[in-house]
Amino acid sequence: MTNHLADPLIRLILLPPAMATSQDYVEKGFLTLVASLSLPIEVSCIDIGYEQVMSGTAANYLHEQIAPKENERIWLGGISLGAFNALQFAASYPTVVERLVLFAPYAGTSDVLSAITDNQGIPAEWQTDTTLTDERRWWGWLGNPLLAKPTIDLWLSEKDRFLAGQQLLEKYLPNTKAQWLPGKHEWPVWQQMWLAWVNTVLTPPFTQASHP
Repeated sequence: MTNHLADPLIRLILLPPAMATSQDYVEKGFLTLVASLSLPIEVSCIDIGYEQVMSGTAANYLHEQIAPKENERIWLGGISLGAFNALQFAASYPTVVERLVLFAPYAGTSDVLSAITDNQGIPAEWQTDTTLTDERRWWGWLGNPLLAKPTIDLWLSEKDRFLAGQQLLEKYLPNTKAQWLPGKHEWPVWQQMWLAWVNTVLTPPFTQASHP
């Protein structure tokens, strides 16, 4: 039997979508589902809003809130804008995050997505400009093959209103196989994604040596 108490703690941190808070994760059972498995995983949430995205302070704010401790591993997840913020943090602090869990990610504004499409690739200047504070920062990080990436889980729905941007994102995650569910950009679908992810990644017997 695996001695989970001897394993390094995994902190799975969830970031909420727009117009939602940590309480939504609590009320919809995201935390209790993982807690019921009795694994060495601590699930928590951090509230972060669109205002911090617009001001370019999201990554620094999250770094202050996460403050990783010795002998723990950080898995960062989010839905929609929460997934956007998770990518922004991982690009800004690439040594902190071991795994990204992206559900129905908001992939950016139309002008940024159009710039990638028109350029037939992620612009080279984004890949080296560490002063960027909008989504160009994490797109550039994804596009730079010299920069290390964590394990990335990507969950999408077939009728998501942000599908075009998500399919573009999928294209630049060559080591990630997107998982598809029917449905739209809404909580019932996200709850199904969460259940499927938990059953796929955290299905007992869970051994940390195999994750990620």
